[in-house]
Amino acid sequence: MGLKKIIPISMLAAGISSMASQIIFLREFLVVFSGNEISVGMLLAAWLIWGSAGSFLFSKLQEYFRSPAMLLCGIQSLLFPVIPLTFFLIRSSKGFLAVSPGEISGYGPMALVTFSVLSISCLLFGGIFSVSCGAYSSVSRVAGERAITRMYIMEALGALIGGIGVAFLAIRVLSPAFMVLALGVLNLVLSLFVRIAAPGRSMKKGIVAGQSILLFLACGMFLFNAPGAFDKLSRDIMWSPLRPAASRDTVYGNITVTVSGEQKSFFVNGLHLYSVPDRMSAEEAVHFVLLEHPEPKRVLLVGGGMGGALAEILKHPVEKVDYVELDPGIITMAGEYLAGDALSVLNDPRVSVLNVDGRYYIKRSRKRYDCVIIDLGDPYTAQINRFYTVDFFKELRGVLAPGGIGGFRLTSSPNYISAELADYLSSIYMSLSRVFRGIMLIPGGTMHFLFSEDEAVLSPDAVKLEERRRQRGIDIAYVRSYYTFDRFSPERVSYALEVLRKRSAPMNFDFRPIGYFFATLFWNSQTSMSFLDYVMMKATRGWIWSGAAILCLFLLFFGAVNKGRTHRPVLLSVTTTGFAEIYFQVAILLAFQEIYGYVFYKVGILMASFMTGLACGAWFIEKKMPSEKYIMKALLRTQTAVCLYPLILPAVFFLLSTTSSAQLYRLGSTVIFPVMPFAAGFIGGVQFPLAGRFYFSLRKTEGRVSGITYGMDLLGAATGAFVSSALLLPLIGVYSSCLLVFLINSCAFFGIFFSIGRARRVKSAGI
Repeated sequence: MGLKKIIPISMLAAGISSMASQIIFLREFLVVFSGNEISVGMLLAAWLIWGSAGSFLFSKLQEYFRSPAMLLCGIQSLLFPVIPLTFFLIRSSKGFLAVSPGEISGYGPMALVTFSVLSISCLLFGGIFSVSCGAYSSVSRVAGERAITRMYIMEALGALIGGIGVAFLAIRVLSPAFMVLALGVLNLVLSLFVRIAAPGRSMKKGIVAGQSILLFLACGMFLFNAPGAFDKLSRDIMWSPLRPAASRDTVYGNITVTVSGEQKSFFVNGLHLYSVPDRMSAEEAVHFVLLEHPEPKRVLLVGGGMGGALAEILKHPVEKVDYVELDPGIITMAGEYLAGDALSVLNDPRVSVLNVDGRYYIKRSRKRYDCVIIDLGDPYTAQINRFYTVDFFKELRGVLAPGGIGGFRLTSSPNYISAELADYLSSIYMSLSRVFRGIMLIPGGTMHFLFSEDEAVLSPDAVKLEERRRQRGIDIAYVRSYYTFDRFSPERVSYALEVLRKRSAPMNFDFRPIGYFFATLFWNSQTSMSFLDYVMMKATRGWIWSGAAILCLFLLFFGAVNKGRTHRPVLLSVTTTGFAEIYFQVAILLAFQEIYGYVFYKVGILMASFMTGLACGAWFIEKKMPSEKYIMKALLRTQTAVCLYPLILPAVFFLLSTTSSAQLYRLGSTVIFPVMPFAAGFIGGVQFPLAGRFYFSLRKTEGRVSGITYGMDLLGAATGAFVSSALLLPLIGVYSSCLLVFLINSCAFFGIFFSIGRARRVKSAGI
């Protein structure tokens, strides 16, 4: 098989490796960074920035090689050890930062780890594209711009295969450690094929023999369960100094159980869920709410049941308890690692266990409950934050019976509420006040929020609660008179209310999830803050809109005064499109998390769908590539599509988040959401070859053209990944940020339009 056929296959393998490892690394980062979805944006930003650097670097470097195929062979050989090494470093990264398991990482450490750990692998993945374009063009008769398009298609098809493969294999069949080792071997195989087919005899036999022996040894490690040992070693390092008894990936996330003496702790995506035994936490989660109600008969518990909350509820004379837990794996692993008494509550005839998303259940339920307890912990992630938004509280109001009481608890401070803590608690309080008339706060190390439509139901009277406890004959150690008198102190309650109302922080919404932004900033303020953490803390909506206005003016000005050099505005439009494309991807991932709550499972499918769109768009435009005379018109039409697409997303998100139709809700998960990134990818897939074709007509160097256009695309996308996840979506929300993306790309459109007009005027004047 000649190089003409091997290079596209090599590019396909690179696409598979890139997407598969990206998804695996992303899931591992979610565990390392306690499920914080901002790490998704960090990973995408780091991946794209280093990929852009690799594209630029290797486009230059290949000019010094007689055979680009040899450089391609070297890059793929290096991926053999680099992919597993990157995986190992991700799992070891908390040790580098001296961050304990379950501890929330700041934005600075998150960026430091992400950008440093991914550097080498992403440089190599970025370089493969530009080197493959040059190598393919040199051994085939395909024109430079078409070589770029064909490699772009092969990379996107490989990414599709890799994304789907990980989505359906990594969780259900294969361990992540097995997958990264297999990806390394795949690249070693392809590098060997490229080396055999490459021209030149110098040292060829020795290199081929060496690579063959290495490949034989690499394949042999699978026979001796090296992936299993690699997985165990890396997990032990990740959870040190705790001892992981078990760690499993389910379709909803990673569940890990650690053991410390008699205590067993459960973590979901690295975020502490509960520990057993922990009587104080279990009692507080339940009894404040149930003792406030004069006669709780029907109770809904969302999360926390196996941590002791369910057992505490059953101490009251309740008739029915519905326990909602999205991931059945949590209950399964609790059954394996907790004592029999902790599980006996599941056999109580009053208990019904519902493995369904809590938001979906509450939205669809026609039942009415006397008490609803949300026991999910602080909203450090978008997945949990969706249970503390105005939108959720409106849905929750619909399942409370007349006089019904709801409750949840958040991390607080018993005596002093700092500015960062005030922002966090005030945001949730203001959101709750938007929906419920009666709200009662119980200050302390955890702040309890009790709420009801009936203001008269709630009373901060410790004597009344103690009397109800005695009447019901409940044996509890912490929520009783000597404890509650301090918690219900009028001075403490008054101070907490005054601070939260005076702070008046922005309300938390599904599609402006500022709650988890404030929660993370509060945690960061308790530790050593980095410069990036400080910048994030000072960021405001005004800053964002001012920055966007400056960027828009620059794009318009650059197009108007560019002296007819139309390739520059085109490259800028490639950059803004890259920004928009990755924004679409991040917004779609966040919206899926907000509506359905299990993006950990769908991330591979959604990313693969995007790459499929890229491949289809590139294939379409290659077949329909306009002549040089009409290429600018085609670019303007494509830029128009980029401008209009963000205006469609808000309508789709709003429809799926508010629908009461079960069929439409399921259709959104299985069809509509996967189609949205496909459409975005298709637009980007059309534009990139058009820009490459136009730029190639001016600069006749395949490697340089591919490196610069690909690099500008990745640079815009890298900026969009970080800015979207860390600032735009939490601070101004999905709907406003869609408008911002529309404005930026509209200015890029007019920049091209003005530049074309100036070029025509110059040409007609004979200048």
